[in-house]
Amino acid sequence: RPGRYWTVSGTLGILETRFVDYVVVNRSLNGRAQAHAPQHQMSLSMEYRRPQGWFARTDLQRVDGFFFSDSHDQRSEPHTLLNARVGYSTARWSVDLWVRNVLDEHYAQRGFFFGNEPPDFPDRLYVQQADPRTAGLTVNWTLIDRHAPAVDSRLAAGSITAEQLLQLSEARAQAIETAAAGQKGSMAAVSADYTTVAQ
Repeated sequence: RPGRYWTVSGTLGILETRFVDYVVVNRSLNGRAQAHAPQHQMSLSMEYRRPQGWFARTDLQRVDGFFFSDSHDQRSEPHTLLNARVGYSTARWSVDLWVRNVLDEHYAQRGFFFGNEPPDFPDRLYVQQADPRTAGLTVNWTLIDRHAPAVDSRLAAGSITAEQLLQLSEARAQAIETAAAGQKGSMAAVSADYTTVAQ
């Protein structure tokens, strides 16, 4: 972690695929990679999250080129995607503004190779483009405290009553409000009550 409120993560995927003794319409694909199987995929994510509930996140993804189909040898181009979101989250609800494909990258998602244009109907590549830059607002609301996953199983097993569940949710909501207001000392007391009710 680069800081108290920052989280950085990354992934690297390597995929090796090969056809063995595979023939399609008198075409031997021996040794060729399978369709929609990029050899390399990489991602880098960075998130900033405050205890009060504010958060921001960016995700960068790089995908290698791949064959569109087994019926032809046309390939996609490598592409890079940047996604971002910012919002506010509590134990019961969250709201976030997000943007996918921030850089408005134009890349093919699927590809088809055939003759469709008169008079000679030459074979050519037709592609289905992926989504352009897209933005939206998402609001989530839950009846169960998302920060206490054990409550669901206890309620189902009968080890906690509906009244105790209500007390638990109210205690957690009070804890969030106390943290947001910056009141010292109260957070520990509320957390203790929260733990006692959950037992």
